Amino acid sequence: MPDLWFHRASPSAVLVVAGEDAPRFLQGQGSADLSGAEGSCRYTLWLDHRGRVQGDSYVLRTGEEAFLLVSTGTPAPALRARFDSFIVADDVEIDQRAGKILFTLGGAGMAPALNRAGVRLPDAGSFSTGECAVEDAGFPPEAFFFRMARGASDSVECLVDAAAADAFAEWLARAGADERPFSDLEALRIAARIPAVPRDIGPGETPFDGGLGDFVCLTKGCFLGQEVAARQARLGRWPKLLVGVEGSVKVDTEEAYPVFAEGKEVGELRSSVYRGFGLSGLALVKRSASGGEAALYLSAEGGEPLRVLGGDGKST
Repeated sequence: MPDLWFHRASPSAVLVVAGEDAPRFLQGQGSADLSGAEGSCRYTLWLDHRGRVQGDSYVLRTGEEAFLLVSTGTPAPALRARFDSFIVADDVEIDQRAGKILFTLGGAGMAPALNRAGVRLPDAGSFSTGECAVEDAGFPPEAFFFRMARGASDSVECLVDAAAADAFAEWLARAGADERPFSDLEALRIAARIPAVPRDIGPGETPFDGGLGDFVCLTKGCFLGQEVAARQARLGRWPKLLVGVEGSVKVDTEEAYPVFAEGKEVGELRSSVYRGFGLSGLALVKRSASGGEAALYLSAEGGEPLRVLGGDGKST
């Protein structure tokens, strides 16, 4: 990728959750510890009572009793309906914010360009706003900057109003940025083994199936799905694993495909993208099929094999 690049897309959900009980309510719903101070940003999973993943979002604490939730994969109506089903007598209000665009900015030139605009780049676990930016034509008057796991060596997210998106894209172009397609971000994500929710890990899986155990806090107190998560963490084993795969097979990268080993279905290819060498993807498979001892195929009859990658990104 060039020295400065960006991608823009509409997020699946942007919600404002506020009220006297909002901190306690979200803490009891999310898998991560959301008790950080104002200015904190946490990635959390929203589980059901069986510990299965129902969605995810980044939670930005914008005030003592106010939060901004941003998700790239969980639709706003589903997220809001989930919260509404647990609000009884709580002082919690949930508002959906439409008309937002999420920019992903990256490359070695990203930080210098934003610094010249007066933006303080956030550290991991925090967010910053564009309110401190110097007056510069095209720079969004209001923006939230935060870090999201993308697989890039250094990248930052910028949430802006849709009305300001075109002008911001032009500002980035003047700074030398190249607009990149979604497939480029997918290639980075898949290479880094970062699961997408719900495409790779969803309602049929627990966080541990996708290697997301780091986003489950078992010391913060009760939250939905805690008992199942604690049991899996204690046992240290779960039936499925999300593994990286490579191959020369031809697939529609928008679709998922059953995966077979020795003629038996053992999982599913969830995400895929084509790179210079061929197909790169993430497959959710039974633990017994994750070690690479038996070749994986997209047909029970065999064909072109999928190579299971080891932890260092090399074929096992």
